[in-house]
Amino acid sequence: MENIKQILVVSRSTTNCKKAFHYGVLLAKSFGAKLSILHIEYDPLLQWGAFAAPRLIDLEEEYKATMQQARKEIDEMVREQRALGMISNEMVKAGEPVHEILAAVESEKADLLIMAAHDEGRIEHIVYGRFNHEIVRRLPCSVFLVKDD
Repeated sequence: MENIKQILVVSRSTTNCKKAFHYGVLLAKSFGAKLSILHIEYDPLLQWGAFAAPRLIDLEEEYKATMQQARKEIDEMVREQRALGMISNEMVKAGEPVHEILAAVESEKADLLIMAAHDEGRIEHIVYGRFNHEIVRRLPCSVFLVKDD
């Protein structure tokens, strides 16, 4: 078995990402590995632009509120771990998740990627469901998918 020296946790500012971050910290401590965090800022509703209907506007408000709350909680967790010296790198990327995650895995030379397996809201499921499959298929490293309770 290969030693795990670099762990990358993906945060898309959803509730399940807090759990993925927690596992990243635990595994980094256990393996003596470096821990990097990649925050993905991606607004899936922008891609629908002209097709937006009144219902999508309601979903967009719900989506943004959920993302803001989760990001606030994740930021607090990162601050705590950074103060303990656990975080080696924190990146914020705006763009298509598959591309950004694959680029970060390569740039960080990650041995293990940790991310949420399920996305909990309506919008997150519609948007991110396909990304998880694509990421797992194309990754050059091992992946740890964190499931919701």
